Amino acid sequence: MQVTTHQEQFLKQVASHNIRFQSFHWALGSFSLEPGQIEAFTNDPDSFVADQLGVTVEHLRAWGEFSESSQCIGTTSKNERCKSMALDAYRVSAPSQFVATNPDCFCATHGPVTLTITQEKLG
Repeated sequence: MQVTTHQEQFLKQVASHNIRFQSFHWALGSFSLEPGQIEAFTNDPDSFVADQLGVTVEHLRAWGEFSESSQCIGTTSKNERCKSMALDAYRVSAPSQFVATNPDCFCATHGPVTLTITQEKLG
């Protein structure tokens, strides 16, 4: 969909009367759109939302799949995706939190290793 200059001017005039444009996206829920954002959102909602959240479309979709399944993002010794549940997947509530360094994205077996560095006295 392409919004013409005339249509965008009309939408801006409508917005100037405190009429807001609301939409819904699975990753955001309900949110407001400015008149100048309507075209980009209607053309590619996932791309628009990914851009707003500062992630790629692929990352957004991968997080969405993780949110639905809570499947551990670790890999097995056969180099296959682990089929276990990530124990604290509910804590990964935004795409920016869906990263390999977040222990909430893993099951108990595949959680990232925490390194402890001890300081020894030299002497």
